[in-house]
Order: sequence, then C-alpha cells, then structure tokens
Amino acid sequence: MAVREREQMEQLEAYWLALERDPAAVPAASLDADLAQTTQRLVSRLRPPEPGTAFVAQLGRQLKAQAAEMSRPANPAPVHSPCWLQWLRRLVRLASPIRLAAAVAVVAAVIAASLAITRPQPVNAQVIIQKAQAAVTSPAAGGVRSFVLTEVSRYRLINERLDTGGGDAAGEQIISETRRWYRAPDRYRSETEQRALQADGTEVRRFSLLHVNDGRDVWLYYPDQQRAVVDRPSPGGGGVSPDVSPFGQGVGDLDALLEEASTCYEPKLTGSATVAGRSTYVIDLGPTRCLAGPGGTGGRRVLWVDQETFFVLKQELYSIEGEQLIWQSEVTSVQYNVPVDEALFTFTPPPGTDVLDGRNQALPTLPASTPAPVLPPPTPMPTPTFRVLRPTWLPEPMTVHQEMEGNTFTLGFEPQTDADLQGWLTLRQTPLELTSGDTRPAIGRGIVTNLQVTTDEIGGHTVTVTYAGEGCIIYTWDAAGLRLSLSNVYDLQGQPRYTCEQMRRIVESVR
Repeated sequence: MAVREREQMEQLEAYWLALERDPAAVPAASLDADLAQTTQRLVSRLRPPEPGTAFVAQLGRQLKAQAAEMSRPANPAPVHSPCWLQWLRRLVRLASPIRLAAAVAVVAAVIAASLAITRPQPVNAQVIIQKAQAAVTSPAAGGVRSFVLTEVSRYRLINERLDTGGGDAAGEQIISETRRWYRAPDRYRSETEQRALQADGTEVRRFSLLHVNDGRDVWLYYPDQQRAVVDRPSPGGGGVSPDVSPFGQGVGDLDALLEEASTCYEPKLTGSATVAGRSTYVIDLGPTRCLAGPGGTGGRRVLWVDQETFFVLKQELYSIEGEQLIWQSEVTSVQYNVPVDEALFTFTPPPGTDVLDGRNQALPTLPASTPAPVLPPPTPMPTPTFRVLRPTWLPEPMTVHQEMEGNTFTLGFEPQTDADLQGWLTLRQTPLELTSGDTRPAIGRGIVTNLQVTTDEIGGHTVTVTYAGEGCIIYTWDAAGLRLSLSNVYDLQGQPRYTCEQMRRIVESVR
C-alpha cells in the first residue's frame, strides 16, 4: 500500500471517530477535501435522533433493574469500525485519486437511498384520530396503566351583545384547573377549581369539586356546599369513567367528537408541537358540517394528540365568526405509568357533610331452578308526526339529545365544556291542538320563587317570558302549529346559566 494511501486511510478513520465525538471536529489538513466533506455528511446522516424523554426514562428504569445482573466480561469484545467506514477504507485502498470523488459519491447515494427506505412513513390524520378515540375509552390502548396530570381549560363569551349585566356576561372568562390521577383498571381521582373572572381580572365566582372512584363507589364532593353524592360505577363501562379523559371534557363528548371527525369534519395533519413536554401531532378538524351557528357552535377545532399514547393533550374551539378562540383545554403537565398512592383513591366525607346515597341495594338471588324472566325488547322512540323545529344558534358548543314522550318532542342541549349543571337547556314542542290555550308555563318542583311573567315580541312571535329575579327561566310561544317552550338550566349554585339576551337569541333562531 502506498504511503499516501495509508496516510489517507489513517486520517479518514481518525476524522470519522472524531466526528462521532464532536460534530464540529476539524479534519487533518492533509486529508482529501472531498473525502472529508463526504465523511462529515455521512456521519451526520447516520447519527441517530435525540431520544425522547419517555424513552430516556424507560431506558433508565430498565438499566437500573438489570444493573445487579450484569457483569463485566473477562475479554471485552473488540470495537469494530462502522460498516460505512470499512467501505470508505476499501475505496481509499482501491480507488485511484481521480476516481475517489466519484466512488465516494456513489457510497453517499447508496446511504441516502437506504435512509429513504428506512425512514418512517408519514402518518395519516384519520389513523391518528382512530388511535386517539381508542385511547379515550381505554388508556391501555396507548400503553398507559396510570397517569398523573394537570389540565387547564378556559372559556370566554365572545359576543358583546350578550352582556346584560348578569350571569356569564360577554368578556367574562371561566377558568378551570384540574388535577387527575388514574390507575388501571378503575381507580381515579380529580380535583377541580373553577373561577369566573371579569374582564379586568376580578374574581366574581369560585367553584370546587372532588371526584373519586375507589373501584367500588364513585364519590362527588362539593366542599363549598358541604354536600356529597355517592353511587356505584356505571355498569358495562369497564371501569372507565368520564374523568379518565385527559382533560375535563368527558369520554362521551370527546369520543363523539372523534367519531364525527370523518363525517362532520375534514381533519388534516398540519404539523407537530410540544404540549406539556410531550411531542404531539397537530390535527386541524376545520369547521363542522353537521351543526353550525353564528354564536360559535360549528367553529373550527384543533387537536393536539400525544405521538406515543395518543391522548388528546390540547383542544381549541374557534367561533365561526372571526376565528376567535372561545374555548381551550390544555394539559400543562403529565406523567405516564408512574406509581400512584392508593390513598388518593379513597374518600371519607368530612363531618357535617350532607350525603346523598344512590347506591342500589343488593338484589335477591333467584333459586337455580327458577327460569330467568324474559324481558320484552326496548320500545323504539316514537317518530313525531309534525316537523320538528330546531335552533340555528346556541351560546356555546353543545351535544344535542332528543326524546319523544306522549305528544311532546323534547330537544336537550348539553354543554360540551366543563359545566356542572342541574340539567340541560331544553326546547319542548307540542301540537297546538293538544295543548290548552294558556301559554303561561307550569312551574313545578319548587325550584324557583319570586316568579314574574311578561310578554315580549321576539322574531315576529308573541312570547311569554317567565323571570325569577333577574334571570330568564322559560320562553313560551306558538309557531308552525306548535306550542314551544325553551327552558333555561341552573348551575349548582342555583343561578341560570344563560342570560336573557342569550335565551332571546335562541328563540329568534328557532326554525
């Protein structure tokens, strides 16, 4: 071997090893410039990406567990040079100086082709959504057996015309911070603090809630009211609770949103981002095609999905008018598969707490010889014989429920945001020929007092409005041969959720 070729090979190997230690290493002045440049490019392309935090943590645990079992070999294995370096050595020995640059270029092309073949295939928005939907109802689908996280949600009324001086006025922001603990298969705990702030930052209301499932009983505790509710977990749920969802929106709502992604939205993978230290896919669902209204319902939605567990770590909802952000929920810290203290999943009501026990008593066991009763099939909901009217505007994102009872068809509107309410906003419709001529609503159950009734002209209809104090409770009017009744809903503090102006706009939008 010629002296120059031997020198080039030695300098090449030294430069390769130096680049592996320091990407900014400088080659020897006598090393062929083309060879040095190609070597630098090859080392850069072959360098593995920086490991994620989850991989580092998992590797650390594995190494720690195996450290006691590992022993140093008596004869350490020889260190082999990278295969690409061996190829370049051979090129240095065999190629003439004239052909060296061309030969190195061929090696670079081969490596580039190999990298292109082994590079992970691009992900698809629909596949990500399907995996996210599986993780919502079963965290184990994403490899999660336990987690500890904190999430913050913000909701703001954006329409200044809704500000009537009471309730959740325009510009008032609702901020909820929730800490959640989960351990498979059915243990969870969540602690929520909710605040209502005026535009200047002044706090006007505060609400607290504790939610605990110990695997046998489910507790809801309202410390502000010294009130608790205890019940059994829902049957058939596999231990998965609405609070297993990574943030405040329940499993049912988030699962429904992901289910509708292929029919009501056009999801697009727009990039990646970091949320709570986790790498996420950014999915822009766009505006919904199923139910849209000028007050925000039907606006564009964006999801941030954990690339490893497929938890939805962040979600944003924009208004359909002006692309204003009206609701956001974001996980600010999260730890997966960590030990969780069993004591967190137990709850004992403090002394003086008013407890409502909804647990069913054990049913008597039938003798083995007694045949099981045959139950009739469920009766399907009757189809209304009239055209159902629906609002085209709603004050916030809502899930729609419907029920036919007797001659009355009822639409129930359940908020999709974190909302602890005593029911739903409802719109009841009954054919006029089956009602009395009196449009004054019947108020029962003793829920409200100090009622006042007046009439107003709304959307070309004479509407009977029932007030309780300054709150608008029920709007009743006749249209299209129907008697319609729109009923407000109360929060747990006994305040109407929607303002009079909001209720009025809903009535105006009914078509």
